[in-house]
Amino acid sequence: LVFMGLDRIRAWVPALLMRPSGRAIDSRLLTVLTRARTVELIWGIRDRAEAGYAFTVGMISGFEMLLGLPRETLRGSLDLPTELADDAFGDESELARLVRAVAAAERDGVLVNAFSTWNTANLDQVAADAFGWALGAVETIDESLVA
Repeated sequence: LVFMGLDRIRAWVPALLMRPSGRAIDSRLLTVLTRARTVELIWGIRDRAEAGYAFTVGMISGFEMLLGLPRETLRGSLDLPTELADDAFGDESELARLVRAVAAAERDGVLVNAFSTWNTANLDQVAADAFGWALGAVETIDESLVA
């Protein structure tokens, strides 16, 4: 999953989000994609080579919201490598703490720099860029599923 993670996640998204109501995309997808992209961009400041992995972690962490299941349940039911599950659903690793901080920002509206060693003075811009990217991705997916 780590090597194929992003492709596999992208393949799952349409299946998870199809709704019979006529609109293809559940509005929560925008939030989850924004989370994944924000985690990717911020983690990329620290470790550019692992930015794609960080996107995958952010996306998997969003399954809690998309599926309406607690992260503990998802952690136990998804067949994920231990490190990926720890990063997506845990609180211990630095990447897991970043995911939790971004998730808290979704709730509170403020992305706090919880990592004093990172030069993340542009967190608001990073979050805005992630939102713009996610909005475009959702529109593209929605158009392709409705067409």
